[in-house]
Amino acid sequence: MPIFVVDGVIMDNNTSGGSQWGGVDWGNELKNLNADEFESVSVLKGAAATALYGSRAPLNGAIVITTKKGKARKDLGIKISQRVSM
Repeated sequence: MPIFVVDGVIMDNNTSGGSQWGGVDWGNELKNLNADEFESVSVLKGAAATALYGSRAPLNGAIVITTKKGKARKDLGIKISQRVSM
C-alpha cells in the first residue's frame, strides 16, 4: 500500500478499530479528505519516492496530494476591507 502525503504531511493509511473494538472498521484519516479541495495529485514510484520519503515509501510508492489551501502564494493571502459611511 502506498503512503499518502497531503500538503507535505504523511498521512497514516492504517485502519483503526479491528478486533480490539469488536471487529468494527472505523476507516483511516484519508476518509476525511475532500476530493473537491485537491489542487493536484501526483504518484511517485521507485527512486523518486525513496529519495523524498526514504523507508516510509514502500515498494508501492507515494501519492502526493496538494490541496487548494496548501498551494504557495507570494503574499500572505489575507484580504482586508473596511467601509465607513456617515
